[in-house]
Amino acid sequence: MTINYENLEQIITPQRLEIYRPEGRDIPLTFAEYEKNIRLAEALYPSLHVFEIVLRNRLEQLLQQLFGEEWFHEPRLFRIISQPLRNKIADALTGFEEKNKERLEENKATKLLTSGRVVAELSLSFWTTMLDPYHEQIFWHSHQKMIFPNAQKTERVIKTIRAELREIRKLRNRVMHHEPILYDKNLLEKHQNLSKLLTWLSNDAGTWLQPFDRFAGVHNSLGSAA
Repeated sequence: MTINYENLEQIITPQRLEIYRPEGRDIPLTFAEYEKNIRLAEALYPSLHVFEIVLRNRLEQLLQQLFGEEWFHEPRLFRIISQPLRNKIADALTGFEEKNKERLEENKATKLLTSGRVVAELSLSFWTTMLDPYHEQIFWHSHQKMIFPNAQKTERVIKTIRAELREIRKLRNRVMHHEPILYDKNLLEKHQNLSKLLTWLSNDAGTWLQPFDRFAGVHNSLGSAA
């Protein structure tokens, strides 16, 4: 079937395609570039998925160790964390309550509030914020080996890890919100840092991911543009 690229351009929108279409590039080549972006995003998904799950579960374990299974209700935690983290926990609890209301309206059984269900309501930014300068004394100094058990002491440099986490979070958000990543010249390095931090979090998770993490191959196959 023949593609009507002019119609396709209108439904995707010229604004979205603008970055892929420098002056003089025709519509089919523009869509070829856009397709590369989609392929890169698709190839990043497994490593982003596994990394986010493992990071948040590792930090959840730390919260439970320090504040108990219902850490999200623990006054001791709320007294020492920043207002942004308190707000995120409050929003997570509200989100859980709203879902239970929807289940009641649909005549479904409600779910019990557990740590795992609170975790599911929290974004990646919550977990990376746990390692920011404000919380460094609380969560990092005495617990860094629990968070990254497979990193050498000399590798556990919080400023470096924090910067890499910041870039991973930005990349994750760009992928999940369908934004351009094709022209990011540091994309391969970011993926390498992602893989490194995942292995530091869990050797088993890193090893399990390897066979279906296709990013490096896809990146190389798309050439210098990516």
